Amino acid sequence: MTAMIPFRPFADILTLDRRLGSMFDGGWTAFPRVDVKDAEDHLEIVAELPGVKAENVEVTVENGVLTMAARAGQEESEDRDGYVWRERRQQSFQRSFRLPRGTAAEQVEASLENGLLTVSIQKTPAPAPARIAVKSAAQAEAPAEAGAPAAS
Repeated sequence: MTAMIPFRPFADILTLDRRLGSMFDGGWTAFPRVDVKDAEDHLEIVAELPGVKAENVEVTVENGVLTMAARAGQEESEDRDGYVWRERRQQSFQRSFRLPRGTAAEQVEASLENGLLTVSIQKTPAPAPARIAVKSAAQAEAPAEAGAPAAS
């Protein structure tokens, strides 16, 4: 006789999630979704940070790398009485981008509104091409003959 097994399509997934979740009780790291826009005079990065307060967001630029980091969620507590399932935890988010040439790392502005972090990086004007005069060998020797010290 064949035993009947109840159909629980998500049971294996939930069991795996609980087992993996117990390995990372300190929270988990996720990458927020971002949009990157190349405007005429600046670059703009918009990241989704729902439920995050501005005081929990840090934007830094170091060695040409822009890093956005944030902490969100509830505080950790040892009191787990009464909970059957607990998915909301304190989370940390971090995302880094290498800034392209022609951006001003010292001219970065960031604002957080309605769960969207907007980071604006100003572009620097491209330097005008420099024209270098090419001298002939006779022109290069002329100052040396006139008593000027020769370049070594």
